Amino acid sequence: MHGLYSRNFSRAAALLALALAAGAPARAQSWPTKLVTFIVPLVAGGPADTTARVIAQKFSETLGQQVIVENMGGASGMLALNRVARAEPDGHTLLVGPGSFVTIGPLMVSGARIDPVASLEPVSLISKYPSALFVSTKLQARTLDEFLAYAKANPGKMNFSSPGAGTQPHISIETLKKRFGFEAAHVPFRGGSPSLMAVVAGDVEFSSFEPSNLSAQLPGGKIRVIALGDTQRHSALPDVPTFAELGYPELIFNSWTAAMAPKGTPPALLAKLNAAFREALSSPDVLARFKALQIDAAVSTPAELRELQTQEIAVRTPMIAALGLIQE
Repeated sequence: MHGLYSRNFSRAAALLALALAAGAPARAQSWPTKLVTFIVPLVAGGPADTTARVIAQKFSETLGQQVIVENMGGASGMLALNRVARAEPDGHTLLVGPGSFVTIGPLMVSGARIDPVASLEPVSLISKYPSALFVSTKLQARTLDEFLAYAKANPGKMNFSSPGAGTQPHISIETLKKRFGFEAAHVPFRGGSPSLMAVVAGDVEFSSFEPSNLSAQLPGGKIRVIALGDTQRHSALPDVPTFAELGYPELIFNSWTAAMAPKGTPPALLAKLNAAFREALSSPDVLARFKALQIDAAVSTPAELRELQTQEIAVRTPMIAALGLIQE
């Protein structure tokens, strides 16, 4: 009797496994069957949030299902990462945000218990953009040399903002502090927009941000852009020199945004998700919107995105360790 029960149990388990395996292609073919949610690990505003909303609108138009953006700022992205990592791997909940949140961000949070490689599946790149150093016009500095002279003459008297610990602006400024030997206190916010507006309001002295949002603030005369962390000047800030032009070619600060799915998302569904992002990012209206925002669209295969993610982790982990920023 025991042997019969064992054989029946084994047969049932095998049938269940076959049913689950057969169900994966079916889920991929039917996706989406309900509301799709893009979880952005920042408050509204800033390039990552903007790109997510542009893609969400396009998905809603072409997929026959509503796609919404849900902002979950705070805890250096851990709230958003945990939300997506625990979601059903059915393609209806995706993380859409800056690469820093799925590379070095978790290292910046003491006691973080999520591995972005082990917990998330790569879908596609979405965009790329450089960062620029900018200051409040309350500072008299107009050039990099003047900024550095002021910073060194006033140790510990300046504050800088960022969208959160471990984000590209945070790491960029920490790199500048170490490279040029000055002090400034980090004031993290829950997104790019409040971080930018803190400098505009003069609540902090400086930060780093992407060109298009900075150019939009220049007419108000509240900020001054000092240098761009890219290999060439940007069309949104044509008069701003690169760090390379100023004699520091190693100072390149580029960011990227990408889409990630929960671990366990079937390969067939990942392929369908990737195809949807590729279609959206090749459509003329999305490209026109990105161009107006001075953001460069970027696509990849899931494998290419995974390689970029793991390479960035490998390169930046020792770098942030050297900066003393890894939390135990």
